[in-house]
Amino acid sequence: MFGHSYYHSGFNFLTYLCCGVGIIVIILLINGFRKRGKVTLSLSKFEFKPEFADFLIIEGRKTGLWQWILTQLKLGNRYQILVNKERICYSADSAKGNTLVLTPLQKVASTGGGYTKPISMLIIAAILAGVGIILALSSATAGIISILVAVLLIVWYNFKKTFFISIQPVSGAIFGFEFKRSIIENVAVDIDLIKESISFLNEKVVEVNK
Repeated sequence: MFGHSYYHSGFNFLTYLCCGVGIIVIILLINGFRKRGKVTLSLSKFEFKPEFADFLIIEGRKTGLWQWILTQLKLGNRYQILVNKERICYSADSAKGNTLVLTPLQKVASTGGGYTKPISMLIIAAILAGVGIILALSSATAGIISILVAVLLIVWYNFKKTFFISIQPVSGAIFGFEFKRSIIENVAVDIDLIKESISFLNEKVVEVNK
């Protein structure tokens, strides 16, 4: 009887665990497909100085230690947006070549900025918390571990922000950056700074179009 109960308990544990892991994998795959084609950059410079001619400079590179090493060797992908009172300069530089796009402020239709947070982490945390409660009925240790992981994911969600700045020309595709703070460069940026810089840029766009 004891052996049968132990086997049944272990079977339930594996069943709930496999279901939880399966759902998490599906969510991560869906999230990955949504981000396909998007490049999130590690921020290496964010300067907003309204009194300067070039009042906004944003620079970034592809994420990862290896990309940082390549950037130091002038081989990695580097991106920059430089804004002054006449035009917006977008450049992308890599070992393959260089791209430069110049857009006069008169040709800017709209500007935007903000941040996103990984909502998938909250969904996974909710699933793990539910699985943890169920597991706790048969295995207190497994239930506690699952719930602790859920708590860690919630903390991660609260601290993980991906910022973005977008510029829409009168004609042509939207361009801009999606970026996050880098542990290596550790460039300070927050949503208030982004809003301030975008608002100032929008004022200059309005001025030149009067």
